[in-house]
Amino acid sequence: PTKMYGIAFEDFFQNILKNVRICRTDNFHKLNENVEHSMLAVDGMSPAAKLELLSDAIFASEYNNFIVFCSANKDVLKVSEYLISKGIPATSLTGEMSEPERLRNFLSFKAQDVNVLVCSDSANRGLHFDFDCHVLQFDVAKHVFHLLHRFGRTGRLGKRGLVTSFVCKSDMKLLGAFSELMA
Repeated sequence: PTKMYGIAFEDFFQNILKNVRICRTDNFHKLNENVEHSMLAVDGMSPAAKLELLSDAIFASEYNNFIVFCSANKDVLKVSEYLISKGIPATSLTGEMSEPERLRNFLSFKAQDVNVLVCSDSANRGLHFDFDCHVLQFDVAKHVFHLLHRFGRTGRLGKRGLVTSFVCKSDMKLLGAFSELMA
């Protein structure tokens, strides 16, 4: 079925758009070997302590640019506001924002006017920056493929990357499945 879908998909675009080239890769859902993963235990930690740990991780990192993933849109704004209050230039990106606001915030990070983009999983695919980013999973994704796409925001084009996950015991099963899938 997938192959038939792929052929139908290609034929559709060849008929609609002229000079279309279809690109394929065997590495579409594979973890980039240049990405290092570290974990910080946050079980039993208060929300304030977890936020402090995040700002400490940013200050201690050798990277200049960061993408922070949160699971809930409401947390994106809280985290962004907290970082700004600590003197860390940050902006946010969620699917609930208006298109002009999302574009403005995205371009602000892309131009490196701010160093931190705090976002929901609406930003885990398709974003590319010409600079290296340290990805911080303030909340671990709830699905293996969301994890993969979050990891894919760093270590691009042969560069090394770093992902730091703030983990609870409840995250370990998903992280284990992710490691097995990517091995």
